[in-house]
Amino acid sequence: MISGKILRDAIISGANNINNQRSRVDELNVFPVPDGDTGTNMGMTVGAAVRELQAMDDSCTVGEAAKTAASAMLRGARGNSGVITSLLFRGFSKALEGKKEADAADIVAALQKGVEGAYKAVMKPTEGTILTVARIASEEAAACGKEDVAELWDVVMTAGQKALEDTPNLLPVLKKAGVVDAGGQGIMIIFEGMGKVFTSTVSLIVCAEMFALGLNKIGGISTMIQAAASIQNAGLFIMLIVMLVIMIVAAIVTGSGNAAFFAFSPLLPEAASSVGIPTLALAVPVQLSAGIARTMSPIAGVIIAVSGITGLTPIALIRRTIPVMIIAVIVSVTSSLIFL
Repeated sequence: MISGKILRDAIISGANNINNQRSRVDELNVFPVPDGDTGTNMGMTVGAAVRELQAMDDSCTVGEAAKTAASAMLRGARGNSGVITSLLFRGFSKALEGKKEADAADIVAALQKGVEGAYKAVMKPTEGTILTVARIASEEAAACGKEDVAELWDVVMTAGQKALEDTPNLLPVLKKAGVVDAGGQGIMIIFEGMGKVFTSTVSLIVCAEMFALGLNKIGGISTMIQAAASIQNAGLFIMLIVMLVIMIVAAIVTGSGNAAFFAFSPLLPEAASSVGIPTLALAVPVQLSAGIARTMSPIAGVIIAVSGITGLTPIALIRRTIPVMIIAVIVSVTSSLIFL
């Protein structure tokens, strides 16, 4: 399953990827008109959604993220390739409408809806273009039966790349120029950027879960919980500190607040019960702190993205933000204890 945050970050990653390589795509542009702007148009189209997506909260649903992205791309669509790209993402909006999270079947449906809409919108669909690449990727995804989104996206990438390489055989103008279709290359670059988020998020969650299982297996978690519970009058404070340290370390190591929280959240009821407090009173400050802590990790997607924009190294960026993030953790924890 992927959350709205993951889908949001994936689309942003796709936008960054195409904009970083738009010149490469522009150079391939020979069909339908050799005006050398396909990469630029696709970059501007997908890029139109970035600001609105970045403004969305981490708690957004996949339906909300998809709708925001599709709406912004439709308004910002440039050129034929940009319009088709926006229609492909409109398929995500339609298929994921009202959904909180999405599984592999939902992603397949989103791809299919997008391809269907794109073909209908073009009066005379030409094979050997972005349409062909998206369609074949969608068809292979639907046929593969994968239940994991990251594995499904690998199928999308493999099938799409194969279809892209075959485009010169479908369009003589491409074969004559010795290039693949520019629009097809562009959508594959966008999909590649999205896949980095899908794959890395799943890997991080697995790593965090293994970390949690290992720590629990050797008795480390139980020992810390028992020690905190045995301290009279300070059990709550000590327990909170213990869980915060575990979550923050896990978030920094994995670069993901979600991975850290999902891995250790099953331990929270026992920890809260041992000191006589509601699980919510422990879960809320811990979850907020895990989310903040990811911004102190050099491998976090948000840090890497900001690093690319600012020209600072991830480590240099973290050095500047750590004091602010520490204050944010303190404020979040204090507010949670007061209001909960």
